[in-house]
Amino acid sequence: RRVRAAGGLPRLRLAPRGDGPRGLPVVGPAGHVGDARMLGAVGLRRAAVDRDHPAVAEQVAIFDLDGTLIRLPSSERRFVAQLWVRRLINWRRAALFASFPLAWLPRFGRDVARKNKAYLSGLDVALVQSLGRAFAAELLAEVPRTMRGELEQHQRAGRATLLLTGSPDFIAEPLGALLGFSEVIATRPAQRGGRYTWMPPLVHPMGKTKLALARDFCQRRGTTLAAASAYGDSRLDIPLLAQCARPVAVDPDSHLRHAAAARGWRILELPA
Repeated sequence: RRVRAAGGLPRLRLAPRGDGPRGLPVVGPAGHVGDARMLGAVGLRRAAVDRDHPAVAEQVAIFDLDGTLIRLPSSERRFVAQLWVRRLINWRRAALFASFPLAWLPRFGRDVARKNKAYLSGLDVALVQSLGRAFAAELLAEVPRTMRGELEQHQRAGRATLLLTGSPDFIAEPLGALLGFSEVIATRPAQRGGRYTWMPPLVHPMGKTKLALARDFCQRRGTTLAAASAYGDSRLDIPLLAQCARPVAVDPDSHLRHAAAARGWRILELPA
């Protein structure tokens, strides 16, 4: 609603952050201009900026991996199964994996399971990376044609492409190279002396951390998320998608589907 300021002129009350892209001008009543955070005061649900026709030319495309470029179950879970078949996960590693949540629950809360890379403890980094490259070659054939088309469209347009994922780097980096991504940022498990440890990962793209890493990537490319497309499949991707010019929900979970429908984001359903 309008609020009368000194002199009787209408001014706009600031809406909570996140109602629209920061810094993009929108026109309010009687031609008053503010930024997208002001929209709630004038009873508008969405920014006057059309996401499908952003003022800034699209320069960056950001992709998630699990559930987006490849179908679930996650690449990491399937890789762990291969380690088990190869008898590389012994009882000591299994015990460390089981004890990790007890040690780190106070710090990570409900996200503690996603931080747990203790199954790698003591394994040779070079060996795991070699197995990861072979596994990535298998995953390449599983990328749906629809998602390959989306990626290739951005690549043909000359946009910088980023694979930004919570999957381990020994899987994501070789797969990203095979798909021609400009850069890959993935979970970096803790290691010491050429072997993995049971400690939490050094880098773990998830939620707000994923958003910060995406912003840093854009900054290094001389642009911002206001010139980015982003693809994700879960509630954990919402903080990033909400800040991008063209968010795309790919086979989304219920939380993301609801958010995408409410905000008018594109929803991409992959063929069965």
